[in-house]
Amino acid sequence: MVLGVKRVYPSFLRTIPSDDHQVEVLVLLLRRFRWDWISVVGSEGDYGQLGVQALEDQARRQGICIAFKDIVPFSAQPGDQRMQSMMGSLALARTTVVVVFSGRQLARVFFESVVLANLTSKVWVASE
Repeated sequence: MVLGVKRVYPSFLRTIPSDDHQVEVLVLLLRRFRWDWISVVGSEGDYGQLGVQALEDQARRQGICIAFKDIVPFSAQPGDQRMQSMMGSLALARTTVVVVFSGRQLARVFFESVVLANLTSKVWVASE
């Protein structure tokens, strides 16, 4: 990113919203569309696991039920045994909405596995 070149733009700083704000907005979105039976997938590590926990806590308080919850491990590869198992469990959960709280790299592994498993008829909602 051009603005990130410090010698050219020494006073430019980037910030991202607090994870708590992201979770709050995700829950508002779920409530707005009356999605009250969902699946949640996070990535291994603080960002994904803490995000999933915060989402689970806020969603429960708003009457949103989480039918399926799982974490994509750092070692996951698209279509590997672990991801195939996750895709099977996600399909069995029979939820229409899947919230993904993950960094870019593990989100890519997750969605490539979704495509390989041909999981269709889902609404995918993701964090930043």
